Amino acid sequence: MQCGSDMQPFATAAYAAVGDAQAAVRPLEFIAKRVCGPYQRGAWPETANETRFAYFSPSAAVYAQAVIESIFGLSRDAIRNETVLAPCMPEDWPSAGLTLPGLSIRYEKKDGACRLELHADGDHTRKLLRLRCAPYRSISVSVNGREVPVRTVPQCGWFEAEADLGTDTVIGVSWRLLPLSLSIDGPQTAACGDEVCFSLSGTDGSVELIGLDDRCGLFQHAVIAGGLLTARVRTGLLAPYEKFGPLGMMNFARRQFALLLRQGGRSFSMPCTLTLLPALTVTGAWEPPARQAVLRVQNHTARPITGNCVLTFGGCSLTGRAGLPAGSSAELRFPAPAGLEPLLSPGQNRAVLSCPGAQLSLEFPLQAAGIPARVEGLPLPDEAVLPAEAWRELGMHAHQGCILQNPDIFLKDFFTRYQQVQVIDGVPLPLNPNGFLPISQEKYPVLTLPMGGRRIKKLYLLMCAFINNSDTFARVFRVEAEAGREGAYMRPIFHRELCSPGALDMGYGSGVIAGFATFVPGTQRGALPVFPEEAEAGDYPQAVPPQYPQREFWSQSPAVALDNNVFNLIELDFGRFVSLKELRITALEADAAAGLFAVAAHLPAEPDPDVQR
Repeated sequence: MQCGSDMQPFATAAYAAVGDAQAAVRPLEFIAKRVCGPYQRGAWPETANETRFAYFSPSAAVYAQAVIESIFGLSRDAIRNETVLAPCMPEDWPSAGLTLPGLSIRYEKKDGACRLELHADGDHTRKLLRLRCAPYRSISVSVNGREVPVRTVPQCGWFEAEADLGTDTVIGVSWRLLPLSLSIDGPQTAACGDEVCFSLSGTDGSVELIGLDDRCGLFQHAVIAGGLLTARVRTGLLAPYEKFGPLGMMNFARRQFALLLRQGGRSFSMPCTLTLLPALTVTGAWEPPARQAVLRVQNHTARPITGNCVLTFGGCSLTGRAGLPAGSSAELRFPAPAGLEPLLSPGQNRAVLSCPGAQLSLEFPLQAAGIPARVEGLPLPDEAVLPAEAWRELGMHAHQGCILQNPDIFLKDFFTRYQQVQVIDGVPLPLNPNGFLPISQEKYPVLTLPMGGRRIKKLYLLMCAFINNSDTFARVFRVEAEAGREGAYMRPIFHRELCSPGALDMGYGSGVIAGFATFVPGTQRGALPVFPEEAEAGDYPQAVPPQYPQREFWSQSPAVALDNNVFNLIELDFGRFVSLKELRITALEADAAAGLFAVAAHLPAEPDPDVQR
């Protein structure tokens, strides 16, 4: 809302610049309803008697600028001695008027023709009509009853028509255009690696497909033959955004390309949008009574997935059979032999599902509960911890003043109220009563925690991130766990990036940041969004503001809200017991700051007498 409301007039300007009249007016309608609503009660920043009432709105001057320059399209260039009229009126507006000191504009649409009257007192500048509209076959413009020449400049998805209106102070201009009948047939969604086809229809044969503009590198290869574009979507296009979790998958799904067309002697291009889907999505859980892993697998590709598939976790592999038609989902079960439970840890276990026949493989978290594992808390060193109030010097940045409405209640009396934190069953997280271990780009860029050679299968880190919405879609921290060589040529290092969204919530509760917390009690985590094919839509139905971004998709890490503080449980599963030398957490982003409040580890069932506690 903060960015959305304040920036709406600039959205109007952007839509008007490409001739999208229907979209151009919507941002201004949104602002008008908000300003005239019960919260602001007609107050703009220039007139509000309290700053907060109009805090999220643009100034009235910027709003007026959008109406004058974008909707009515009036602009003046004193150096060039020009006045430009570029009206951008929605189709369902029969008329509109604008009155300014010394100038008035009246617009009217009737019987398929548009007319505009300009009265400009004492203004003898050169007047230009500049229309931005959908591609057309022909256009005619008349000034004061006399037809004038029109220059057409094709753009991507729209044409710009320009006509000289003369220098009179009173001008009546009318125009009529014959739209170009054209539609592009093809899919709205595709999985990475899919083959897609696009063609033209409704053109009575006068428009031909002559080329492709793929400057974003969407396609691996493409062929145009017989008026048909056949192309294969590149694999791995969504891989850079997987670390941001479901919100990253939804937010970065849309890709654009353009078809190059020709009609008569005029060449132009039309944009196309394709919403990318992952080839596979998998959620899974271990069922202890049945001693099996149960997966829900969604095949988003345009081809079936059949044959053997292999589930790997904890150093073991289980084989099953898949039979998923294109665009379908199914439940796969992988029975396991006795004695497999010691390879599992409470919470998320790193697992990989491989489908060799379809050449697909995906890593995902396999959930396990009720596992009889030996998980113990590891003490934080007293000499390195900081008291609760030290969070201010790490995370209280100047730019956070607008969101940190109640900083005094953050972490207040936390260590006197809590001695241990429970996030998931079977994982004790005892706190150090003296405070937390700090990480911050400015003061404590690298946190190093010795592990003393303990044999550990999985680490659990209780973290509170002192970040806000300025850190959205950022790589905030890197976690590295360095193990002993144990015969390896190089010392193994397990690493993971902690991103927001993806792994980290904002550590501030709603009471601290005026309701903007990314996690609140009752938030359900672990679900996937509704995919376009499930909703029979061309895009993710949940990727629409103001519902988006939803709290349930913000982080894949378990979270808990205690008083006005939000903690994430970061789970590092090594897949087997390894001898750990040390744990390192590095701050990556400029304002990155957090506290490590507790550490727990999945240890061997029998204590190792050679490891010093």
